[in-house]
Amino acid sequence: RELLDRYALFTTTRAARALADRSDADAAAGHMWSNAYVLGKSLRRRLGVRTRAEALRAARVAYRMIAIDLKADERGDVVVDRCPFAAWYSPQVCRLMVSLDAGLIAGLTNGGRLGFSERITEGKPQCLAKISWEGAAP
Repeated sequence: RELLDRYALFTTTRAARALADRSDADAAAGHMWSNAYVLGKSLRRRLGVRTRAEALRAARVAYRMIAIDLKADERGDVVVDRCPFAAWYSPQVCRLMVSLDAGLIAGLTNGGRLGFSERITEGKPQCLAKISWEGAAP
């Protein structure tokens, strides 16, 4: 828990700096997505993920390791019922940090695109997102 709190404080501080300059925020989002994509591809390879269902199970386990309760189905519907970072992140920081989630999911799912429609940081009871499979390999 202490390590997650330190990470949340670090990322909140760094994200706030990037958000102060929109061009920095865009660059930071791109770097975060790219690095998370590489991690997702590496997990996909190391875990021997072959199907979307396996990729989504791997995502659930990965997120559970950082205390995020993520559920996703093969239609691409994603629900996050618990996220410890919501206590730290403003809605703006959350929107920036979601670049990590999008990159990781893209790497794990071989090209799925993650987009959020609701966020806990915006006062919603849960985060809702959708993975678009258009252009993703099966």
